[in-house]
Amino acid sequence: MESRINGSYLYFLIDDNLIYCYKIESYTYITLEDIKKTKHSALYKIINRQEFQSFEHENSEAVQGLGLFWDEESLKEIVTCVNKAIKKQQKRKNVKHKKAIHLVASQYIAGRLAVNLQENVEVIGLDGSFMFGPLRQLDVHNGQKERSEWIYNNINREFEEKNPYITALQNKMNSLDDIDDKRQVYIWYGNNIEEQLALRFFMFIFKKRSNPLYLIDTAGFGNQKMQETVITFVTTANIIIFI
Repeated sequence: MESRINGSYLYFLIDDNLIYCYKIESYTYITLEDIKKTKHSALYKIINRQEFQSFEHENSEAVQGLGLFWDEESLKEIVTCVNKAIKKQQKRKNVKHKKAIHLVASQYIAGRLAVNLQENVEVIGLDGSFMFGPLRQLDVHNGQKERSEWIYNNINREFEEKNPYITALQNKMNSLDDIDDKRQVYIWYGNNIEEQLALRFFMFIFKKRSNPLYLIDTAGFGNQKMQETVITFVTTANIIIFI
């Protein structure tokens, strides 16, 4: 599907005389469900496909009362294009703040941690089923596809299609990739298999990056506050471990 970007808008050539216009509203990566539910899109008619490269939606009137049926592959292609455009905008924007990133094993833990820290931080949690399924090459498309298909075939994810899961996984990988190399990264982990797997996964992702890494072992926390923990420096890497 031919596409082009115009500021915060993406144009997709549906056929020789129809354009789908999508407006990027934020720096948050989207999913297939976001495309289906969005109110920030419109359709425009053109005379022929040659007009696509010079098309500007501001100078055209949107078509009213016309709907489109999207198959799964077309939706996935649009979502991928939108997320690539968001990624480019992320890299272009000048991030002056260097607030720390906290990485945890699940979205549930991420929500609780964001509240308990009581400060302006960013917390990223992995999918709750991270302890199941293949974990090979999750930093590349083939590994993400393999895991998505395994989850679809072996675990009831309450999805009717495979693509919503792989899109969510790709968005998570994009979020990790977007972390600026100067920002401090705190990895929280415990003794259970889910958090141990997440620890190794995060370490793999950041092993070739220059971010200062802080490993926080929560197994011995008890009722201690983070500020009361003992800091041990690991000289073999750019890592600080809280124990």
